[in-house]
Amino acid sequence: MLNPYVDQVALYPAEIDALLAGHALGYFTHETLRENVEVGVSLPSVPIDALILMLRDLYAREPAVRAGYLIEVHRPVDDTDVFLLLALVVTKGSNERMVQLTSLEVSSLSPPLELPLNMTCVAPDADLPALCHEGVQFYGT
Repeated sequence: MLNPYVDQVALYPAEIDALLAGHALGYFTHETLRENVEVGVSLPSVPIDALILMLRDLYAREPAVRAGYLIEVHRPVDDTDVFLLLALVVTKGSNERMVQLTSLEVSSLSPPLELPLNMTCVAPDADLPALCHEGVQFYGT
């Protein structure tokens, strides 16, 4: 049960529909990465076909999303912390909504991802992080 006086969460229509249908909301946390931290990056080494199909379908309905990239990140470079990074190019003011909708969709993915999924949003007029060029562009131009 959500308490609006404590939880202070904005719910979007897709999330309300999921709750009314008895489904769980997607789960995410915020993480701030330090600049100039050395990481290893590569193409995803785990199956991502189902994830890509699901994300393409979601973002085709969301005009705020301009492009999407999936990158495997190894932090630190010695591979002790490995995750997928979903980098989205989204219009200003759409970050929170896209994180919440994406986490909701990913929570229903079957089979679940083999690696944790982290997410970052980039404005269309900002420089694309260099690590995006090491992964797969699965959406947009």
